[in-house]
Amino acid sequence: METPADILFRMFPEIKNVPKMRKFIDKRYHIALERAEAKNLTTWFDKAESKGWLPAMITHRNMSYGFKWNNFDNWIKNKENSKTS
Repeated sequence: METPADILFRMFPEIKNVPKMRKFIDKRYHIALERAEAKNLTTWFDKAESKGWLPAMITHRNMSYGFKWNNFDNWIKNKENSKTS
């Protein structure tokens, strides 16, 4: 039986090599990311990043249309700004 990630990789083969992307989709972490975005749970973003999910998170964000990512984008921007400070 095909998993959600199998279907996604067939549609978008370029994301197949994103670290942890298969598990991110199949374990529904993409839904958790969307919920964290909606509730501005930056602690969830931090925890997910510490577990190595950031490449999959960014890929999902970049592939999502019609969804506002203001909180996640601000979190990323703040991370980048803190690195240059």
